[in-house]
Amino acid sequence: MTSIPGLRRLEITGLSSKLCHLGLPLNRFLSLSLIDIINLTMEQLLDILQNSPSLERLELGRSPTERPSQPTVTPIHLPRLMALHLIFMPISVSNFLLTTIHFPNCSELLISSDFPESPDDVVSDCLFSSNTEHFFPVMRTLLNRGRYKDIDISREDPQSMALLLKFHDDDCEDPLDHGALRLHFRLHSVQQVEHTVRWIVQYLEPDKPKISIRLFIDRFEEVHLVDLFDSHMTVTHFALRVRDDSDAIRPNPILVHMSRPTFSRWPLPEMVDFVYGIAEEDKSQDEAAQKMLQDRYGSSGVNSGNSSGGHSNGILHQTPLKRVRIVAYIGAGSSMLGEVEKILPEVDASLFGSDDESIW
Repeated sequence: MTSIPGLRRLEITGLSSKLCHLGLPLNRFLSLSLIDIINLTMEQLLDILQNSPSLERLELGRSPTERPSQPTVTPIHLPRLMALHLIFMPISVSNFLLTTIHFPNCSELLISSDFPESPDDVVSDCLFSSNTEHFFPVMRTLLNRGRYKDIDISREDPQSMALLLKFHDDDCEDPLDHGALRLHFRLHSVQQVEHTVRWIVQYLEPDKPKISIRLFIDRFEEVHLVDLFDSHMTVTHFALRVRDDSDAIRPNPILVHMSRPTFSRWPLPEMVDFVYGIAEEDKSQDEAAQKMLQDRYGSSGVNSGNSSGGHSNGILHQTPLKRVRIVAYIGAGSSMLGEVEKILPEVDASLFGSDDESIW
């Protein structure tokens, strides 16, 4: 390696961890990618990083998989690091790296972590919670970057959930390794989802206007999750796919919640775009979605020109709805689309294929 003096970028995948014995010109590297390095210890990685002060881009994937044996290590300063990717790392390892590496000029951060069969407190105890004062301004800056801010929470079953956050400038399905901020967490309970969202919102500046996001909630029924986002962010685009299994609550509590204003406001009052994933073989859920649109925006609602938003006890602000899309499997959805067009004739309403890659 020393015979290649111009070497600045290095990608290694699936090799032995004996990197420290190769004579690598680490002090000259601008970009380093270590993926699936066999038996790479945290001590070896820290030695590599300590000798790589010029790094501008660092990518680590499934290497290493354990914290160091020593609980306390000297911080590693990488002042030129602009992009950090931690891919499929245990959350305790990601936490340790964010605690140890100081990278004040980061403009691109990707973290994907799994919580394998772990109790609810793993998030509250381990989610980048200790000695990360240096990380606070970095995260705060990243949360304000990106023209498009998408947050998706999805539920496959009671023990398998995910949170995906994508803040990016291009409105398209970019690869996972592109964008200002990407977080992808595999979770195992609603409580873990809530803890993770609270970890994110702690970095928002309370004295600044709320950031505007596009929110997709997939097969959840917990109203408090909607309220959590509503309290800390401005949800302009909202997508909901309801559960239609035998254990689903009917009607979906989120749809019911969206239909009922408090004495001071509607839920998600700045929503301008609503996407609904049609429930297969479950007309009651679809009818609940139609009722929500009628209650909020119908003949007595804001889209009809009544500023009270359908609430007779006082004037409640909400932004007029501009677009409704019905996501449906092949051959379905036309009946519901017709009902939506009757309720909201001035709104852009359309069908959307369930196999489309992007809900927006």
